[in-house]
Amino acid sequence: MNQFTSRGKSVEEAIDRGLKIMQMSKHEVNIEVLQFDTEGFMGIGKKQAIVKLSKSSENTTNDGEIHEKVELDQLVENAINETTELEHLEIEALKEPSWDDKTDGRAWIINNQLFMKSANNKYATASIDEKISLYKNGQLINKKTLLLSEEDEYKIDYDQFTEKPMSWKISIIKNGLESILDVYPGEKISYTLKDTPPSEHINMELEAQSEIINTLSRQDIIKELENQNITFGLNEKAIEHAIETEVEGRFVIALGKEAKHGLDGELEVKVDIDAENGLVEDENGNINFKDANIIPNVEVGTIMAILHPPIPGLPGRSVLDEEIPTKETHELRLVPGKGVDLIEDKIIATESGRPVIEQRGRTVKAMIMSKLVHDGNVNIASGNIRFSGDIEILGEVEDNMIVEAGGDIYVQRSISESNITASKSITAKGNVINSSLTAGKHHLLVIELGHLLTILEKQLDKMIVIIQQLTSSKAYKSEELKMKGLQPLIILLSEKKFKDFKSFARKYVDIVEKADAYIEEPEWKKVSSDLKMMFLTLTNETITLSKLNILKDLMQELAQTTESDVEPNSYITISDTTNSRIYSSGNVNIIGKGCINTKVHSGGLLKVDGSLRGGEVYGRLGVIVSEVGTISGTKTIISTASDKSITIMRAYEGTILRIGDAVRQLFREEKFIKAKLDENGQIIFE
Repeated sequence: MNQFTSRGKSVEEAIDRGLKIMQMSKHEVNIEVLQFDTEGFMGIGKKQAIVKLSKSSENTTNDGEIHEKVELDQLVENAINETTELEHLEIEALKEPSWDDKTDGRAWIINNQLFMKSANNKYATASIDEKISLYKNGQLINKKTLLLSEEDEYKIDYDQFTEKPMSWKISIIKNGLESILDVYPGEKISYTLKDTPPSEHINMELEAQSEIINTLSRQDIIKELENQNITFGLNEKAIEHAIETEVEGRFVIALGKEAKHGLDGELEVKVDIDAENGLVEDENGNINFKDANIIPNVEVGTIMAILHPPIPGLPGRSVLDEEIPTKETHELRLVPGKGVDLIEDKIIATESGRPVIEQRGRTVKAMIMSKLVHDGNVNIASGNIRFSGDIEILGEVEDNMIVEAGGDIYVQRSISESNITASKSITAKGNVINSSLTAGKHHLLVIELGHLLTILEKQLDKMIVIIQQLTSSKAYKSEELKMKGLQPLIILLSEKKFKDFKSFARKYVDIVEKADAYIEEPEWKKVSSDLKMMFLTLTNETITLSKLNILKDLMQELAQTTESDVEPNSYITISDTTNSRIYSSGNVNIIGKGCINTKVHSGGLLKVDGSLRGGEVYGRLGVIVSEVGTISGTKTIISTASDKSITIMRAYEGTILRIGDAVRQLFREEKFIKAKLDENGQIIFE
């Protein structure tokens, strides 16, 4: 046999079958694949592989005519057989799928139709999806699983589609600066019965196909924008994206113009105004007392500073095409002192001497500070010394004496059982014994007032929120509001909810009235007057929400001016101290042998070069000490703020460290420690 056409489930099987019949091996024949095997669609249209095997030319006979005739006959026969088999397969596929084992019943689904075939009294079963309604002989089947029989009629019913409508809305946010469009596209879901190949058990379930619905048009958006009076800053690109989106999204379709806030007036200082800190050790540990204080000086006609005017801001525009106002800017106000004058925007020295320039909030104070030199001791014979400028004492300050200066105080020798107060700094060469030293008096006053205002402002802010809610409700009588204002409501809230407000307000008013001579900025007094009128007395003046908000804003502004770090011109530098009270709004340096049984409060950094034995000390910006405590365990307390550290070269048992609210006592000697808070608020040593 020179040629043979073979069939099989696969090409390999067809080749193997043909080689066996021809009794040849692969290298002896030529192989031509006439048809590859295919599985069809779920068993339907399945085709066998067909190959033609031809004896290679090396093995052909010389009888060409016989060979050609046999080959031609075989080709015709194969073509007839192939056509007949293909037609048979197509006809059978339309009737039912083929499977090898026909001992059990089968069921299948094609093109939304259910087919079934029973065999040997065995039937197929089906599980029904909850979205499908199956009727058997006209009756709805409530079971989720049933037996399928060719003798029964079945009807499948289900919703062919479900639809979720699209929605959208336009809102105005960020105080009118943005208009946003929220788009929620709709969805149409079409369902078809899932085709299932023949099986003893089939699952009747649906296949879903989703279609996104976005019917939003530019006309719809523009119409709604017009309804809401949104006309400024339309964003065409965002509108286009919103129309085309197939997913839920938020689009900024109109953008206003934000107001550019201006700048308040600014102080430009043109001269050196800071005296260098006295009693500083050199690299060898020695103190040069002769050059302890280097004080700046100006001549007549010197430009000390320039007051720059405020720069107004630029108003913005809301999406409603309404103007957004800028914050009000403020000028600096000069309080001229001795020896200065304001010419145009320049502060000019009219006398020679030490320049002093201070800014607190909107107020600038400038003067030429004179100096009083007291030759000898301060005692009963000389009397107490009070001077508006600097004071230098060449001798001692003896028992029970008072020295007060509007500038710096410099004492060449010791201070004993006396009160020393300076608006700026205090420097003392000798020992300080049983005395009270205070530097930065004015600053300490405004710090206390600022602390009270911080508490009052927070409570007033909450009070305003409640008042707004109450006055906007229908239950509140608007006629009573017009006649009596908010005072009846304020009195009620003060008694019921904000019980501490009046006591803090009264304390603030009392301090301002008692320290009137020391308070130069009128804003502090304005707050005192408003608190007294609105909260502490009965008045005929109508109180409005606008007045309450103005008071709250002024409180906040003043409180913020007291939150700055150390006042650079206020410091205390002394050699040694015993049984004294040291209070400075700036740094405190104790550079001699040390500090014994003394209370120290520093608004800046506290540094003790010698020993710290007994007493209680605090440095808001940290504490650095060489040696703390005693061998006998004398109680010594060192404190600082929660975000600062305490550094000690040597600490004895009995030392107590306080950082913020955390406390740690030492029960044994420690060396070279840096104490701070960890993330859990506990004191740790680095």
